[in-house]
Amino acid sequence: METPDRGTVSNIAFAAVIVAAAALVILVFRSSSKDTAGVAPDTLRAGTSPSTSAAPRGSATTTATPTPTSSTEFGDAAPLAQRLLNPPPPWTRVSDAEARTGPLTIDAAARIDGGGALSRTGLQQMGYRTGINRAWSSDDAGLLVLAYQFATERGAQQYVQYAKTARSQDATYVAQPPTSGVPASYSFRRSADGSLSQVVLFAKDNVAYIVGTVSQQDRPAPGVVDELVRLQYDAAG
Repeated sequence: METPDRGTVSNIAFAAVIVAAAALVILVFRSSSKDTAGVAPDTLRAGTSPSTSAAPRGSATTTATPTPTSSTEFGDAAPLAQRLLNPPPPWTRVSDAEARTGPLTIDAAARIDGGGALSRTGLQQMGYRTGINRAWSSDDAGLLVLAYQFATERGAQQYVQYAKTARSQDATYVAQPPTSGVPASYSFRRSADGSLSQVVLFAKDNVAYIVGTVSQQDRPAPGVVDELVRLQYDAAG
């Protein structure tokens, strides 16, 4: 298959990776959604249809409402942006303006969740504080990292479990071996609309992380994705 040029990756793969990684938490983009930081309703018109990110019947959208967290609250440590990895070449940072990434308020995160099990109420009960997403590109793939900070470690772990359950109940996702060196990590692969998505999620302290790559061919290799996940785990502090 012909390798897409960077312009194609920028215009299509980034739109796809935002949807693909977001689909981990049952993201249902709505064409009528208003534009907010980190949310790009018009990415649906860049090679991804709304149906590809919708959760199947019986998925985590029907799971009981999450219970409020009660473990010890974390104080404000390093700003969330400082906990994101700095991937080595060939990955290069894509500006927030181009990738429609950046800080995520609870309203922005809830709009991404599309009113499912992880709606604003669910996130609030989990103790959601703040979030951020950031994008990079290589010659043939896109990389997106989302970090959601909660008031407690339990809240971050609960979020990851919901995300894991959603993908486990979606037949379009195939579970992969966990990333070695990253405790309680969950990995999935998904092929749809001519692209391959690889997504890994884990929690560290009171932050939940989603590391997702997307390409129009079988790249990057799982070993490369695992290395990116380990870099993110180490960068998380």
